[in-house]
Formats: sequence, structure tokens, C-alpha cells
Amino acid sequence: MAARFIAAAYADECGLKRVFVSEWIARILATFSFLVSSSPAGFAVANAFEGLSDGLFWAVSRTALFAQTRGKEGATSAFFYAFRNLLIAMGMLAAGWAASSFTFEQILGFLVLAVFISGVFPASYPPDTVPRASPRAIMRKLSPAGRTRAFWLVSLGAVFYSYAIASIATFAPIIMRTQFGFDYWLIGLITAGYSIVYAIAALCGQRLHLAKRAETAIQISLFTLAAIGIYLIPSPLAFSALFLAIATADAFHTLVFEDAMAKVAKKGRVSINVALIVTPSNIASAASIAISGFIAQYAGFGPVFLISAVAFAAHAIINYRVLGPDGRRG
Repeated sequence: MAARFIAAAYADECGLKRVFVSEWIARILATFSFLVSSSPAGFAVANAFEGLSDGLFWAVSRTALFAQTRGKEGATSAFFYAFRNLLIAMGMLAAGWAASSFTFEQILGFLVLAVFISGVFPASYPPDTVPRASPRAIMRKLSPAGRTRAFWLVSLGAVFYSYAIASIATFAPIIMRTQFGFDYWLIGLITAGYSIVYAIAALCGQRLHLAKRAETAIQISLFTLAAIGIYLIPSPLAFSALFLAIATADAFHTLVFEDAMAKVAKKGRVSINVALIVTPSNIASAASIAISGFIAQYAGFGPVFLISAVAFAAHAIINYRVLGPDGRRG
């Protein structure tokens, strides 16, 4: 999280390419560290490099997208997330196949090679045209002052969303395993299916060009009905189908949320704006697991899903209010 904030300030002040190159180097170090680590301390170092890489990437990903697609920032960002989820599903399936066909060391060796090859992307990014700034100048840009009410509403909505999705993502596999006895390969297949359904629904949703009111109604209805269904219908088949229905609701959330994000963040210093919006939600994501775990321990999983539905609906309504019924995709 700290890396994301500092990288966001640096990118807005000094340009994006240096951050992308730094992310690539951190990714190499993370993958190589996992390959050679043989102790908890070694894996901790590898995880630290991986966290640094993730922080650097997400600090500037939307900034790069917004810079390339003036006027269609939200739509482009939503497409990016849909395509990313499709790749995640393919990666999960490939990982399952590789785990049954190769050794752990062979897989990591291949990943090291893949990470090296991926350096062509940061290398080909247009060079930065702004001079380097002093550390003091960079840190001054991190102030949250001067943001609008709509800006902080989007941030608040992201907190509700993180609570809802983190709870679902954490406890759905546990329910599949403990209550329904699913094998690990089936849990992985259903989880990959979530990403595939998400990607297809998001891409189809973009093609439909629905009004914001309709997109908001679809996501709230699907998520709420799925959460109630999971609580009332203790069936393995129903649970799997409703879990995939949540993926569709999640996809329509992306269509609206990315437009709201673009509306409040694309003016001024984009990287810092995005970091300020999503940081509270990142904290909420971690807290939600503890809170939902406590609720599940004493009240069962049903209330966890129902509370998640309320949080998700609050998030969707906030985004709709920020955009307005006639909000244009952008």
C-alpha cells in the first residue's frame, strides 16, 4: 500500500515508464526469490517483492489507460478488467495442468523466463518527458485535500464493495469444501468459471449500452437474489450456479464503478486520485475477512452473505448517484 502511494505520486510528477520498469524489476526479483527460497524468511522476502510489484502496477495502470483513451476512460478500464479476468481464468486452468505435469521448480523456472520476456511491454512504453522531482515535491502530492464530495463518495462505495466481495471470495471456497465436499480441482474449476463468467458478462454488458439505471438494477438484483438463494437453498448445484450469478453482478458493477471512478479521478493527478479512492477499500477488504469470520463463527454463513448483499447494494447506489441517471460512459 505504501509502495502504491509513493509510486502514484512519483508517476504523476515524473512519468509512468519508470514506474512500469520498476514494477518489472520487482516482479523478476519476486519470481526468482520464490524459485530459490527454502525457508520462511526467504518466502517472506519473495512476498515483499511481489507486494512491491503489485503496488507499482496498480499505482499507474488506470493512469496509463486514461491517458490512451480520452473521453472513454471508464469503458476502457472496464474492458481491461474483463480481459484481465479472462486471463486469470486461463492462468488458473494452466496452473492446474502444470501442477499435475511438472515439478514446482520447473514451473517457477518457466515463470522466471515468462517474466523476463514480459519486459518488452514496459520497455516499449513511451519514454517519460518530465524531469525527475525531488522526494519532498513528490511527498507533497499525497495530500488528500481539495477533493470533491463525489470523490469521497466513490471511495466510500469502494469500501462497501470490498467488504462484499472479500467476504464472498473468502468463504465461498470454504463452503464448497466443508459443506458440500467439493474436491480441490472442482473448487478451482468453479473459481476459474467465476472469472470467465465475469469477463463474458462485462464484455456483453458493454455491447448492450444499457442505461446506468438498468446496469445498477441488474447488479443489485443478481447479487441480492444470489445471496438469499445461497442462504435458503443448501444445494451444491444451486450454490455453484448462484456463485456464478454473483460473477455477473460483479461484472455489471465494474461497468458502473469504472465510469464513476473516471468521472472523479481523471482530472488532475490521476495516479494519486485513484490511490486515495481505493486505499480505504484495500483496508476494508482485510478487515471484512476478520469481521465476516466472527459473524460466521457465531451466526453461520447465511448472515455473512446477506450483509454482503446490503454492502454491495449500497456501493451500487452510491455509484449511480455520483454518475446520475444520464451519466455517460466515459
